[in-house]
Amino acid sequence: MVTFSRAFAVLGSLVTAAARSKQEIAENARWLLHETSWGYLTSSSNKVPFTDTFSFSDGAAENSTGRIFFYVMGGFSDAFPEGMPAALTVSEAEIDSSRCNRKSPSLDPEDPRCAKLTLSGNLTKSSGADIAIGKAVLFARHPQMQHWPSSHHFEVHELILRDIWLIDFFGGGELIAVADFLAAAPKHTTPYADGATAVEGAIAMKPPPYFKVAERARWLMYHSSWCVLGTNSVRLMAPWGNVRSLADGLGKNSTGLPMLYLPTPDPSSVDVHADSRVALGLSEAGLPGSCSETEDPVCARLTLQGRLRPLTSSEQASLRGAASLGQVAGRGWRAHRGHVLYHRPAGDHLFGLLWRSSQSHRGGISGGKSARFHHGLRLASPTFKRVLFSCSGNQKMQRAG
Repeated sequence: MVTFSRAFAVLGSLVTAAARSKQEIAENARWLLHETSWGYLTSSSNKVPFTDTFSFSDGAAENSTGRIFFYVMGGFSDAFPEGMPAALTVSEAEIDSSRCNRKSPSLDPEDPRCAKLTLSGNLTKSSGADIAIGKAVLFARHPQMQHWPSSHHFEVHELILRDIWLIDFFGGGELIAVADFLAAAPKHTTPYADGATAVEGAIAMKPPPYFKVAERARWLMYHSSWCVLGTNSVRLMAPWGNVRSLADGLGKNSTGLPMLYLPTPDPSSVDVHADSRVALGLSEAGLPGSCSETEDPVCARLTLQGRLRPLTSSEQASLRGAASLGQVAGRGWRAHRGHVLYHRPAGDHLFGLLWRSSQSHRGGISGGKSARFHHGLRLASPTFKRVLFSCSGNQKMQRAG
């Protein structure tokens, strides 16, 4: 009886989802944007994606405007007088640890019902009255910004929107017209809310000190259950980001090698098959109870750059960490580090990241350190490696050999 009741509940939710209007979908996108206060901004240099964590604001609490403002260091966008092509990605996993966390039976962050939003456009330096407007909404949501050092020459920027993509249910992502998005009022309209559990508390394992760069970076990767995958969008011909669940192994089998699923119809899968150069962005703010201000340098953030490719069956067998994401073949639901992960059809792929050396166009601006990861297990013939890690107030870029 329970099974039939659940099946009818899901069927009813599917009907409800199909019946949603464009306005309701836009309302949910506005709700998700306003409820979040940080996200992953994906940009690119010479077609190499780069994904990093940024705080933002679209208005003071309960006063959403739909305009997205950032406070970034001076000189950040000087090379782009018309605005730097970029995409901001946010996830419901940031705001609801009872719905999209790492404990079964709640939703996996990659589950379509855990809403994900990517807003693309040009990150443009504000001018005139928009500077005061931007500071007002940023300081309302991020009071610490008022005290950031003046020597860093922070400037207000706005993401001028041209494309909006939302997935908050089964059936694929929705494209939202910018005009519809800006006209909508924030309202949570997700049709299916089953799967909530008790709120997850702060992580139990104490992080390594910031000066142990590689250990802290490995700690962040291991405890992160999701990231944003930055790609070169085939559809937009511009940088793009999408939420993906990831794992690098379980317990002592942690490898430092991020593995993730790419469902075949997903835009990220389309992008990776056309250009395997990617960036993975992770933030300590994604761990419950960890950070009060996401852009504070002591809130660790990690960017991994490299090429993504499917693992072969022999590599899956040799990498015991792959068990944390299940096996590729088959259908159904599998455990992903203690919580539910949708196990995708056999035509989809388990991917691993191949590190490579490269310079980052943000490296000299944001600070950070190149960390040398130790891989207990590696993919065959990897090109090795680029890791940008930020977790202190006194940072310096280094080249990873």
